[in-house]
Amino acid sequence: MYYYWHSGDLKQAEEEIFKGITLKGKYDVIEAAYNEAVKLDPHNSGLKFSLASTQIIQKKIPEALQTYQQILNLNPDNYNANLLYGVYSKVNGDEKAYKAAIANLKRLDAQCKKQRPVVHECGLLGLRINRRSPQCNQR
Repeated sequence: MYYYWHSGDLKQAEEEIFKGITLKGKYDVIEAAYNEAVKLDPHNSGLKFSLASTQIIQKKIPEALQTYQQILNLNPDNYNANLLYGVYSKVNGDEKAYKAAIANLKRLDAQCKKQRPVVHECGLLGLRINRRSPQCNQR
């Protein structure tokens, strides 16, 4: 769902996720559905990102910040959660939280730069594949 709201087709998402039920902007209904889903699977970051997206669409920035904080409580090194938490903290006027999130992003970036990529080469096809730790690939 996160993909569709940020770079894809919402109509397609409604068809795939909600089995053709046309919601047409009823984000409060979508938010309630994601709240229930998060209660059933509280450790699912994907559900929490989707919940935060519905909250952002409805301009419920403080609620979205709480949702991003829940993701960070599960995984403090989640790059996207740190990024979105920082951006919306700034939007919400919380300079201290914004600066803390930016510091976390810089720390995560430095950790990824320290880990030299492992280069796999395939001489037959001339391919080179760089691989880093999964933590660095979440961006």
